[in-house]
Amino acid sequence: MSAGASQILRYLRIGWSITCLLAVVFWSAMWARSYRWSELCDIAGHIEMSSFYGSFRVNIALPPYSFLHDWYFSSNAANGWFTAPDSPAIFARESLYRFSMMPGRALTVPHWFCVLLCGVFAVIPNVGKFKTRFSLRTLLIVTTLVAAALGLTVWEVE
Repeated sequence: MSAGASQILRYLRIGWSITCLLAVVFWSAMWARSYRWSELCDIAGHIEMSSFYGSFRVNIALPPYSFLHDWYFSSNAANGWFTAPDSPAIFARESLYRFSMMPGRALTVPHWFCVLLCGVFAVIPNVGKFKTRFSLRTLLIVTTLVAAALGLTVWEVE
């Protein structure tokens, strides 16, 4: 392999990892936000995505059926869905491990699964490429990024 081709592959690997890490940040923010806000998005009347109390759901309406709206987005307070005071805590605990699938219709997964999946996809191209030693600069950058992500998560929850 020529030097130019290996450089292009290196840049593609870095770009892929950055894209996947941005997806990790997105899913982490959606996960934190889902305990306060319930979001629903209809796309072209046939795909519906929702985020609620730690779980993400995708519904598909196969023709001739469709959802109410062609293009629609709503964001409502998540606590408005519950009647009993302890219901949110019980639902959050149950949705932490809820995986469900209706064949050809709906898929529900916890947000942590999406975060984990994107994190694994970010690391896979770099397996075997890691150095066993890191510079102090690298460790400080990673520590800062982790602290910022945790801070944003706590800020969003409160």
